[in-house]
Amino acid sequence: MSVEKEATKSYKIILAGHGYTGKTSLVRQYTDGRFNETYVATLGSDFCVKRIIRNKTRMDLNLWTLSGQQCDVSTVPSVNFRFADAVIIVFAINDDKSMSVLDQWKQKAEEIVPDDTVFVLVANKCDMKRIQTRTLEQISGSIYHRSFQTSAKTGEGVKDLFESVADMVLAKEANRNATPGFKLRRLSRPPRKNSLCTSC
Repeated sequence: MSVEKEATKSYKIILAGHGYTGKTSLVRQYTDGRFNETYVATLGSDFCVKRIIRNKTRMDLNLWTLSGQQCDVSTVPSVNFRFADAVIIVFAINDDKSMSVLDQWKQKAEEIVPDDTVFVLVANKCDMKRIQTRTLEQISGSIYHRSFQTSAKTGEGVKDLFESVADMVLAKEANRNATPGFKLRRLSRPPRKNSLCTSC
């Protein structure tokens, strides 16, 4: 069956992380090819859709950006992560605070997402400062499927990030259906909590 005759598949992609890391800017750079020099904090969450074709599959990437501005991770409702096919956790290379809370954001997501959810780590603002690839790999370790360096300002790495996530989501789906194709490695994850918080 041709792509034109296939139904469009919809996937939920979450971008989470500390404030000032450029999550919304990454989405806007990918969807619109633009960057806003003026910082505008996301309140609650932001949402947009990008339609792409990957591996002969027409996909709607529903891109959700969660607010991290002046926010204690524990106050973020876990329900925001419900039905996520992938979680992109973003930190800014020039902001140590955003790096220090990475584990908290990931643990928050893990309270509710399925075990096979795609997890990706993004070191943003590489136009201002770069991080050694080996160092980034050490940070991501075995708890993320992949890691990327990006610049929402220049666009470096942004298209590769989102298209790679799309490919991994399709691989996850193939794993579930036991169909040939890409395989997604299993992540090291702590035991799931007995009770899930769905509201704060």
